Amino acid sequence: MITLPNIHVCGQIEFSRVRFSGVSFSKILSIWDRNTNYETYMKQQFPESEITFTYFDDDLTDPTAEDIRGCLEWGKTLNPSETVLVHCQAGLSRSPAIALGILKMYLKDEAAAYHELRRIRPQAHPNTHILNLIERELG
Repeated sequence: MITLPNIHVCGQIEFSRVRFSGVSFSKILSIWDRNTNYETYMKQQFPESEITFTYFDDDLTDPTAEDIRGCLEWGKTLNPSETVLVHCQAGLSRSPAIALGILKMYLKDEAAAYHELRRIRPQAHPNTHILNLIERELG
């Protein structure tokens, strides 16, 4: 049986619910639109967490393969005992796609990864451009 990190996915609007749920995140992958800067805000919201920031928009031409490679590299640093958060603005498209890529790396099974994503974030609609880039990266 594969032990996964405890991955949470949410949108920025859900931060107050997440903060008051009692869950503490060892690491956060914080995905924001290009030309924004929420680093101070995030560090105030989650002072106990190691936060990695990445910036790309939610469309059919952004992010780049390099952006996705960086997110997957972040995913490789996780260990099964960690509770982590992957978030974007709404928590519906970009962060679920990245979480799915990380789950695929651990589970080595696309169907199992999708099943786990649906358990974690049932309302997810992963960005297809990001999924295509992940497929190219992971093979």
